[in-house]
Amino acid sequence: MQSDVKIAIVAPVMGFLFVAIYYLMVGLNRLNSEYGFLSDTGSLSIPILVCGVSLLVVAFVSMFKFHMIGGMTFFMAGIAALYVYNADVVAISDVFRLVVAMVSLVLVYMSYRVRDFRLMIFNTLMVIAFIAAMNTLDYDHQNLIVASVLMIGGIVALAAAVSEWIYLQDVMIDCGDDFIDFSDDREES
Repeated sequence: MQSDVKIAIVAPVMGFLFVAIYYLMVGLNRLNSEYGFLSDTGSLSIPILVCGVSLLVVAFVSMFKFHMIGGMTFFMAGIAALYVYNADVVAISDVFRLVVAMVSLVLVYMSYRVRDFRLMIFNTLMVIAFIAAMNTLDYDHQNLIVASVLMIGGIVALAAAVSEWIYLQDVMIDCGDDFIDFSDDREES
């Protein structure tokens, strides 16, 4: 039982942290493609793959622990990361972007219903980013707008990760040695 509580508390921290890393990487990459302020000698494909797979694992753990809204948010970000890993960002289908935006709109509503404003803001930014990135729109400074929204989303996710991490530390301090004990619960019986 105690290890289930630990996993339920740690999953949002890891999910928000991986989302922040992924969004900040993609946002900076799109901003760099617009202005070229960083030397672009490497590829982001492996870090994006790692973030995508990690997000899917965290999403399933979160959903298993009944953090459905957070789990679905991490799932959509993980699917997006794996799609970006397999295709060029510009080559991503607008149908995929539209579906992610629609699911994120549902998640915005569900976040509002349970008063989780961090997830509501994050999913709202996800809707804006995926609609702004549609190839059909093709407007001036598209990379700048998408990069800005993704980076703001990454900062929101990083703030959420830090907030959840502080909560985790507070729980560890309140529970003391009982929380840190990693022995199997069955041995105590």
